[in-house]
Amino acid sequence: MPCRSAARAAPRMFRADTVDEGVGADDGEEEGMVGACKRAIHYSLEHFLPEQAVFFAEQLVAEQPRCSEARRLLATAHLQSGDVARARALLQDGLVTHTDPQLRYLSALCSLRLNRPEEAEAALLSGPRQATGPHDVPGGASGLYLLGQAKERLHMRAQAMECYEQCLDLCPFMWCAYERLSALALDEPPAGPARAADPGARAFAEQRFQAERFRRHDVLMASRGVGDEGVRADAAADEGDGA
Repeated sequence: MPCRSAARAAPRMFRADTVDEGVGADDGEEEGMVGACKRAIHYSLEHFLPEQAVFFAEQLVAEQPRCSEARRLLATAHLQSGDVARARALLQDGLVTHTDPQLRYLSALCSLRLNRPEEAEAALLSGPRQATGPHDVPGGASGLYLLGQAKERLHMRAQAMECYEQCLDLCPFMWCAYERLSALALDEPPAGPARAADPGARAFAEQRFQAERFRRHDVLMASRGVGDEGVRADAAADEGDGA
């Protein structure tokens, strides 16, 4: 079959030495069909080629039908291509979704985009152990924001505000949660993105985007791959600038 032949050509097309440096070329990554498909998927997603990412992700799922990572990559490719319904259908398979926090997060995101808040709430709160605190929600602060969105759509105002507060406790730079918490506190309906001149946006920046606090936040350090040495270097640079 032509599609299968193209997929089998992936090891030659996406060898570790032929893709951009840093794209799916981790040490010890599996070789052959599986490793090449993963490199092809990451390359395609990074360069906003979702249809190509879907093609290779489908081959990966065919090779590893029970692999959570393969399903996550295929769902991500469907989301990037705008096919939210197909991503949701893929993630509804309870064999993997309820045990994998990343799949539960993606499932909640798809459900919200399709205006299914009950499903989103269930995806975020179910799992091997039921969520009992903010750290148990998949996605951490981002998951709490999604949970707040689900609670809002279910007309559970107080619980939505609690989710947004917990989200901001974990990640002070979550403007989206700050905006919704402020709107609910003022009992306003959902609004569009705030303008740059919005006083609320200025207050948020003044309170939460101070350079020292922002650059040292644990979540940002983890996303940038910065360890303790990097944090100390940033601190030294700040002190030098202040001098």
